[in-house]
Amino acid sequence: MASGFEGAAECQARFYFSDLASWVKDLHSAHLSITSAFSSLLKEYETVFPSSGLQLYPRNRPLHGPTALYWGEIVTLRVRSRLGRLESKKVVRHLTGGFQVGWVFTLAKRSDMSSRFLDFDRRRLALNLASRSVLSALNHLRTATTRRFPPTFPLTVPSGLDPDLRRQVPEMPADLLPIGLPSRLIQFLRSGWISAFSLALAEEECCELALEIAENPSAKGLKLDLSDRKKKSVRRHVRWVNTRTGELFSKLTYRLMRTLHLPEGIGPVVSLKERKRRRLEKAFAFSGESLDSIRRKCEAAQIAVSSGLAEAKVILLPAGLQKESSSLPVAS
Repeated sequence: MASGFEGAAECQARFYFSDLASWVKDLHSAHLSITSAFSSLLKEYETVFPSSGLQLYPRNRPLHGPTALYWGEIVTLRVRSRLGRLESKKVVRHLTGGFQVGWVFTLAKRSDMSSRFLDFDRRRLALNLASRSVLSALNHLRTATTRRFPPTFPLTVPSGLDPDLRRQVPEMPADLLPIGLPSRLIQFLRSGWISAFSLALAEEECCELALEIAENPSAKGLKLDLSDRKKKSVRRHVRWVNTRTGELFSKLTYRLMRTLHLPEGIGPVVSLKERKRRRLEKAFAFSGESLDSIRRKCEAAQIAVSSGLAEAKVILLPAGLQKESSSLPVAS
């Protein structure tokens, strides 16, 4: 087992990890924004309808805080206290289904403000949709990091050139960690660092394998090609190239060797290189797709939050109610 591994892989892994840390930071900021918007909308509702029987209430989840707003009615329950006495207690009972205009008449007793209730429901739904996108991104972040790359001790990753060799993962660069992240996101980034190093190590070993093939006279006429990264993507592919024609091949088989009229006797040598190439391709697919999927989820969550906040800030009021509600706070 190699220990104290340092080189191009660690340097390249820092670039990948820096991008990952920025995605997680932006996702955390989006989560804080949507949580603040929930609180602002609840405060605004309490200001407009301070003693209404129809209430907005938040649904909380551990480690996430408020994740959605629902409609509920205030009911009075008779509960028994610790001393055995029956006491009255007001609680909010959940109202299933979408918003019904009839609730304005039967529960809120404010038929003159039905348009305002509809406006609150529209903004509630916009924030709930944005919150679901953020929660989906957080759940995917956990799956793509801690579940795929568990931070077991000692931290090692398999080598693509030698299946019996494992490379030691360097320490996570603390200088690249965003400030103010909760501990669970820091734990996700620890596993994300393993993913970033695995991808960078596969790139370095691919260059070593390409050099071996180029220096091997038996493999004359063949070389390995490492594809360029596409825009925003870190996923890359390792392919064979026919140096005579420039044709690319995703895999090299004995039948293809005969088709290319390669010299006899190089089959075992090239097959060994092909097995190494397949292991490297698998590492690119596993680590690269993990990072790319995190980026896509975080970007989608940010777009959803921006759209939800923009929708929640707009208060559609009738002309007769604009003057009455001009001093009310607006959800941020």
